[in-house]
Amino acid sequence: MRPSQSYSLWLMPKGKVLEGLSKIILNLSAKYSTPVFLPHVTLVSSFQGNEKKNIKNLNKLLSSKSIRPFKVILKNISYSDKFFRSLYIDCKKNKNLVYVRDEALRFFSCKEKTYMPHLSLIYGELNHYDKQQIISDVSNSYKQFLADELFLAYNDEQNLKWEIIESVKLER
Repeated sequence: MRPSQSYSLWLMPKGKVLEGLSKIILNLSAKYSTPVFLPHVTLVSSFQGNEKKNIKNLNKLLSSKSIRPFKVILKNISYSDKFFRSLYIDCKKNKNLVYVRDEALRFFSCKEKTYMPHLSLIYGELNHYDKQQIISDVSNSYKQFLADELFLAYNDEQNLKWEIIESVKLER
């Protein structure tokens, strides 16, 4: 079971991809009365610790190895019965994404044994018909984004609120 309050490490799109995906999330949230959140791909989720220590670990992560900006490839829209993976865009599990996650796991503990990179479009409990309808209605014209920054987020899943508390640019 996930802790109701924790931290996570995210990758986020920028520019037109951020604007477009944010609009989709906002529209779906309004239509289905679901939580609003920023578009992101989670690298490591639900870890504990205090904010100061997690910021320090984020900086250690970036200083310990050469983590360069890389492309996150977005694939098909899919769905599941999981609240936080109700409707999402699959991400290609390429060597850069796996490398950055593996490096992050050296500094942040995560209980998830398997990693399924994705960008959620809606959180909640929707029926399969609604999810299939959304997939047919939503145009996924976003194929990739450049991950050039890591974001440390505070998660309050009891109140369904997420807040970015620190971001660090990846060196080119």
